[in-house]
Order: sequence, then C-alpha cells, then structure tokens
Amino acid sequence: MSQIAWKQYARGAGLHLKDYRALQSEHFWLDWQALNASDTEIALSNLSYWVNYFAENNIEFGLRLPHTTIDLGAGDVHRLNALTALALFGWVQEVK
Repeated sequence: MSQIAWKQYARGAGLHLKDYRALQSEHFWLDWQALNASDTEIALSNLSYWVNYFAENNIEFGLRLPHTTIDLGAGDVHRLNALTALALFGWVQEVK
C-alpha cells in the first residue's frame, strides 16, 4: 500500500506503483598498480580473468597498465583490445 502513487490515483491517472530504484552506472577499472603483484604472470592472468568476466556480463570496464590505458567500454571489441594489451605486456615495453 505504501508503494501506491496516491496523488496520481487521486488525479484520475490510474493505479501506479512508486519505483525507487535509481539507475546506476556500473563500471570498474582494472589497474596494474592496484595489484601490487610481485609475479607478473599471475597479475596478467588475474587481469585477463576479470576482462573476460566483465565482458561476458556486459559490465563496463577500463584497463590501466604502466604504459597503456584502455578507456572505459564494453563489448567484444573492447575485450579484444584489453586482452591484446595484456598479451603484449612487457614485449611492447622492451621494443620501445
């Protein structure tokens, strides 16, 4: 009863329910510096896992590596860009 929009009902607009859910933008940053990882391979593995998890669940994410940043985004192309950056981690730094 407390969720009924009584004012709208009194004006003849019909019976409506109040909805208090707010639209929330859910996004995450995967940040190399926040890992404090001593083992590079484990850190890359963990970041790869989260890239795939967020992409599969259509959650917006960004990726920050020491020499590369992938801005917030979602979808298969975004996942591919993030996984490519992780796959090339270390190699790209050595070539430069």
